[in-house]
Amino acid sequence: MQELIELLKPYDFLGPEELKIIQEASKFQHLKIEDHLFKAGDYFYYMSFILKGALRLYEISSEGEERTIYIATEGSGLGSMETMLRHEKSRRFCQAVEDCTLLLLDTRIMRAKEKQYPLLIQMKAMDMEKILFNLSERLSFFALRSPEERFMVLQENYPELLNRIPQKYLASYIGVSTVSFSRIKARIQQKKQSKSGS
Repeated sequence: MQELIELLKPYDFLGPEELKIIQEASKFQHLKIEDHLFKAGDYFYYMSFILKGALRLYEISSEGEERTIYIATEGSGLGSMETMLRHEKSRRFCQAVEDCTLLLLDTRIMRAKEKQYPLLIQMKAMDMEKILFNLSERLSFFALRSPEERFMVLQENYPELLNRIPQKYLASYIGVSTVSFSRIKARIQQKKQSKSGS
């Protein structure tokens, strides 16, 4: 219950009745590293909030390669947008890259109560804003930056990921092979050492 209270702090406009509905719609789930929360082809109606650990969203290309499109850690939320918004099968896979503790919110229960409790719609709108912002950032990440610049953004904004997430997933996330990722990393470290030595 304490974890739920912490997660709901940004939604301080919710009243006791809305909080009760959210509590009824919530459950905890634990995943071991490499377990899947959902797979492509699943109907997954839960918004998942990470209390501990890290998840990745990935797709499989027509060549059969896994492509990591999103990495989420503590405090982040994710789910199958196809299922939650359109009642369609998920097109992506969601996998634990660390042991995870998650709080799952059943969006079917939430949707059924929206007309009676409009503040739940406001909560959903806030969540959608975050998702759209993240999507916009992700598009800019690829469209406007070279692989080396993407690595630098990762290093500057999310340095903890470099220590926590396996290199093969980070390489896929910035759109390069693991070999290229290692080269970029080494090149940037050399530049830093040259600057500090001069």
